[in-house]
Amino acid sequence: MNITVLGATGRTGSKLVKSLEKDHQLTLLVRDPDKVANLELNPQVIVSGNVLNIDDLRLVIHEDTDLVISCLATDKQNTLSRMANALIARMEEFPAIRFIGIGTAGILDARHEPGKYRFQSTESKRSSTAAAEDHLALYEKLRQSQTDWTIICPTYLPDDDQERPVVFELNRLPEGVKRIGTASLARFITDHLQNSDFIHHRVGAGEGYD
Repeated sequence: MNITVLGATGRTGSKLVKSLEKDHQLTLLVRDPDKVANLELNPQVIVSGNVLNIDDLRLVIHEDTDLVISCLATDKQNTLSRMANALIARMEEFPAIRFIGIGTAGILDARHEPGKYRFQSTESKRSSTAAAEDHLALYEKLRQSQTDWTIICPTYLPDDDQERPVVFELNRLPEGVKRIGTASLARFITDHLQNSDFIHHRVGAGEGYD
């Protein structure tokens, strides 16, 4: 597949690129191309730019693109919500493009408080809701769009090079999970790139316990 990756030099993004680059044609949109070399990533196309610039999005999302993956994290600048309209508008120009984003478990449905997201419920232990609200803004705009989207919503996400089995549940966090390492998340996404059951769903994910 021809895959465009946003946020490719981050903790999860860099592991995902390494997982994908052997079997897929990758295009990365990065602010600092030097980071690509430092992380020993070898995509086919590297574009220096910013996800908030519509002209940069046009360069990396086009008629040959099959899939856009966003590994962008919240950065206290509301980047996700600010890029949402331009990103969705560009993808909607090419209806065959699918979108996979990495979100947060906070925007999954609360298990025991119907009608609430986890970050609004007693399930959340975080005092700040800023990150969840930024992810939520992108999710709500995707939900109203014509795009075939999926948002993978990991629980606590430490940097970890070891791949472990992952359990998942549509729209809610699986019970009992406490963490998912970045390598496990990257492998999970790689293994489910074409999972049609995930389309138009949030997918709660965590490492399973035997």
